[in-house]
Amino acid sequence: MYEAELVQIWKYIITDSQIQVLFVSKPEVYDKIKNFPKEIPTLKHIFIIETEGENSMAALEKRGAAKPVAASSPAPDDIAELIYTSGTTGNPKGVLLCHMNFTSNAHAGLKMYPELLENEVVSLTILPWAHSFGQTAELYAIIRMGGAMGLAESAKTIVNDIVAVKPTFLIAVPTVFNRIYAGLWDKMNQEGGLAKTLFVMGIEAAKKRRELVARGQSDFMTNLKYKLADKIVFAKIRERLGGRMLGSMTGSAAMNPEIGKFFFDIGIPIYDCYGLTETSPGISMNASFDYRLGSVGKIIDKVKVVIDSSVVEEGATDGEIVVYGPNVMK
Repeated sequence: MYEAELVQIWKYIITDSQIQVLFVSKPEVYDKIKNFPKEIPTLKHIFIIETEGENSMAALEKRGAAKPVAASSPAPDDIAELIYTSGTTGNPKGVLLCHMNFTSNAHAGLKMYPELLENEVVSLTILPWAHSFGQTAELYAIIRMGGAMGLAESAKTIVNDIVAVKPTFLIAVPTVFNRIYAGLWDKMNQEGGLAKTLFVMGIEAAKKRRELVARGQSDFMTNLKYKLADKIVFAKIRERLGGRMLGSMTGSAAMNPEIGKFFFDIGIPIYDCYGLTETSPGISMNASFDYRLGSVGKIIDKVKVVIDSSVVEEGATDGEIVVYGPNVMK
């Protein structure tokens, strides 16, 4: 659950899911829900992670260490998690996701970025792990690769956190890149002069170069302008973003195509993907070796998508998206 959620939503989810043990981050959160066990019959214990004392995570770990038990290996169809959607048409809805849902999705996603299996993988955790996108695309996939994750301090410190962590790959939402893009233009407009001239020249040359490449053509002066801007301006931007970013995956909203093209042009490709909580969440992704800007890519491995036209009027060109595969919830 999200820490910033309303208390009544917490209560609804805890009651509906019938959980027996609840972990909360800190005493301030505990103070808001400490009476829940008296109000929710199924809730038996609450433990606080960032504290000391009898009902702390540290105390629970100490008791567990004193009486160790053998590890339990779940079956693929065993429920791994209940994730509650936002409930835009009523109360939040619980989505039952099993271990196979998450693992199949993580494996399918990694096939789209083979370079991650050949390089050091470091990510800056921006997305909340209460959401399936952050869990599957980052937490599970990066653990699977033996990578590392740095935790962003807050939404306001993301750019500075990127400098500190030096990620090689980011799992993010378009808003992050919109802010970086806007920040770059603000800085260029403030500085003006030669820096802005080179920046604009580079953007224009990169756009023309991309269009020429799409037609199988090339132009000496365009390439020269791009190389000059890349060495003097774009390289500094890449360095400001850690200096070793291979790319980024974005989802949860549509990426502005022009901003997406800008980051591709300066050497930081952004790959859009599509999914939802009920599909763990990936359905389609742009791959690093097969992508089309402005699209959500191709259907991932072992997943099938059908467009059901029976639910729309006759002659319509769209329909309902129906997804089949090991990523689909129970």
